[in-house]
Amino acid sequence: MRRRPGPALVLVGVLGWLFAAAPADAQAPPPDEDWRTLRTEHFRVTFPPRLEPVARQAAGIAERTHAVLSRELAEPPSPVIDIIVTDHADYSNGLAGPFPSPRVILFARPAAAGEFFARDWLELVVVHELVHIFHLERTSGLGDLAQAVLGRVPMVWPLNPVVSTPTWSTEGLATHYETRLTGAGRVRSSIHDMVIRTAALEGALPALDELSVPSPVWPAGNRAYIYGGHFMAWIARTHGPEAHRAIIDATTGSVWPTFLRFDHVARGAIGEPFDRLYDRWRAEARDSARALAGAVRARGVTETRPVAGRGPYAVAPRVSPDGTRLSFAASDWRSDPVTRIVELGTGETRRLAERNQFGMILDPASWLPDGSGLIVAQLEFQDPYRLFSDLWQVGLDGSETRLTDGLRLAQPDVGPDGRRVAAVQDHRAGMRLVVHDLETGELSAVAGAAPGEAFDRPRWSPDGRWIAAGLHRDGRTDLVLVDARTGALTPLTDDDALDLAPAWSPDGRWLLWWSDRTGAPNIMAVAVAGGRPSGPVRQVTRVLTGAIDPEVDPGGETLYLARYHVDGWRVEATPFEPAAWPEAPAPPERYGDAVLAPVRTGPGAGMEATAYSPWPTLRPFYWLPRVDFMGSTADGSQLRFLGVSLNGTDVVQRHSWQLEAAVDIDTGRLQGGGLWLYRGLGNPDLFIAADRRFVVGPSVELSDGRFEPLVFRDEQLSAGVRLRRSRWRSASVLQLAAELQRQAFEGRALSRAELAAGGIVLSDPRTLVGAAAATGYGTARAY
Repeated sequence: MRRRPGPALVLVGVLGWLFAAAPADAQAPPPDEDWRTLRTEHFRVTFPPRLEPVARQAAGIAERTHAVLSRELAEPPSPVIDIIVTDHADYSNGLAGPFPSPRVILFARPAAAGEFFARDWLELVVVHELVHIFHLERTSGLGDLAQAVLGRVPMVWPLNPVVSTPTWSTEGLATHYETRLTGAGRVRSSIHDMVIRTAALEGALPALDELSVPSPVWPAGNRAYIYGGHFMAWIARTHGPEAHRAIIDATTGSVWPTFLRFDHVARGAIGEPFDRLYDRWRAEARDSARALAGAVRARGVTETRPVAGRGPYAVAPRVSPDGTRLSFAASDWRSDPVTRIVELGTGETRRLAERNQFGMILDPASWLPDGSGLIVAQLEFQDPYRLFSDLWQVGLDGSETRLTDGLRLAQPDVGPDGRRVAAVQDHRAGMRLVVHDLETGELSAVAGAAPGEAFDRPRWSPDGRWIAAGLHRDGRTDLVLVDARTGALTPLTDDDALDLAPAWSPDGRWLLWWSDRTGAPNIMAVAVAGGRPSGPVRQVTRVLTGAIDPEVDPGGETLYLARYHVDGWRVEATPFEPAAWPEAPAPPERYGDAVLAPVRTGPGAGMEATAYSPWPTLRPFYWLPRVDFMGSTADGSQLRFLGVSLNGTDVVQRHSWQLEAAVDIDTGRLQGGGLWLYRGLGNPDLFIAADRRFVVGPSVELSDGRFEPLVFRDEQLSAGVRLRRSRWRSASVLQLAAELQRQAFEGRALSRAELAAGGIVLSDPRTLVGAAAATGYGTARAY
């Protein structure tokens, strides 16, 4: 007789099921949030009450985008599109997918302006993610048939061929449209232009089949956005704006697997395969880069010397108060981001401390005036879902002391008094300017920011009177001076160029920053007196690639900066010589014609928000048939079950469920199981699971010579809790459960004598009660 598993062994399978169902930390919205919902014609927008103005703006942008994409790109999705507006993590992002229903998550925090050249972050991310929905929603003829019968089955080719196309196609198309519809976007980003130009000048433009490959080689996953976006925009320019709709139609009608042979799609749609089109685009990119390089060389290229670091990121240099050391933020994409220290006298570089930051978003570390340590901002989990940025003090021995908790502060700069720290604070979808007192812990807002507005990289003047900062407002990113006592703003620039990362000369006479007014990131400067500019903007550097993050040493002799190379950013230096700086050229107009008019309200403006209900998105959107063959004996006896499986998760992942049911086609026996997982408490999660299975055991020879297989029924009911502790550098889980299990023999009436004659002795049906605990701890991280 086969030994049946006991309660603890069975529960291991249930635990694994539950762990697999856990949401990705910091990507999934907090299920315990007090959510509200707003309905428009095509969208259901879900948001916390504090973000209602942002949600209404998103609804307006989404409806206008829906109209344009329906006309230009593809047939609109038939189901309502769900949009979640959230601010649970202190970074900018957007997520979209067609399964189980069209769903979009928008992170309301304004993005770093350097890469995301945008009139408005919310506008850009709404357009980008909705392009994904329209694009990935397209199905083949077979997919339409499957949807009519089974629902929205999450499968790729042949049902959903667009989903399996290369990343450079999906992300490139969305990046192209974010630019076309808004007049800004990453195709117009000087940072993306810089990456392409540098690769072209150094013979390193990637091949088409390299654009979608995950790689630690710069620019890694950004290739799909940088090269894909420019390539898709080039196709629209050379073959007309209708080319992309034709490509999507050809993709859905392709009889070839799109993940194996994508070239034929373009050949059938616009007459040329993608590889030939891409070779033409690369040739034009090389010609354009060489022409610009020639113009820069004719005026003289700024000479710099290497100081420290290699790509991808060695940025944000800061010189110690005594001028002997330089700190910078570094990420090699093979280990944790770190703060590094360079001994300027010897060039020796050492790792100071890890950074709880993403490798592509690295804030500066600001020295304390006595040189005893630095203040940095780091991300840390408040709970399994909320990821906030706070201030930490790092000693020169690498020790770390947390200074704030849950205040959502970033980009710190310590004032000359050693007590006040200027920083930016995530506040209701804006980044306001604040000052934190290191002695009292008091936080005061210096200058507010409406949703979508953002202060960036604040720097104290040497006398502690002014705070210079970048400010993204009204579609522009300019440099401003803020009176630290009154909060009054004085603009230093007012144009379409990006003006970011200010730094003061030690005597306070000059303010430097990086700007793309020349078409490439370069260092600019302006003389300042009495809190106002006292002369024209001057161009400090002239480079072929890019230069950002200026920093002047305390002696006023050396300018440090981050200079771009084909493998990323490095810290370099050049003499600080104001007399040699020519007047900067006038900035060009950077924005193109926008298809979408800027919108602050929309169709949702007059509609009443209601309490969130999980039911519209919790229902099953598809079902799948099941065929199970349970057990097999020497005479070939089996149980053959036919059934269905269903599952669902509401849009904020408060509830998740799975259900399967099947019937034995010979005997009519029913088996199946189900799981319900509730995350509405935030932590812990609650679950209940039930399962009923039949297993074929050995066969017994009867008195008439026939064999009768034994069938055993196993029924289980489990319930428990799961507690998680999420931290940036570690994660742990504890799961507790109780289980009720009943095991019994089931089959045609056989006497104990007949069973005994076959060597089988059965115990009476039994009910088992058990408990189980499982725990886990890990420090593994991926780069």
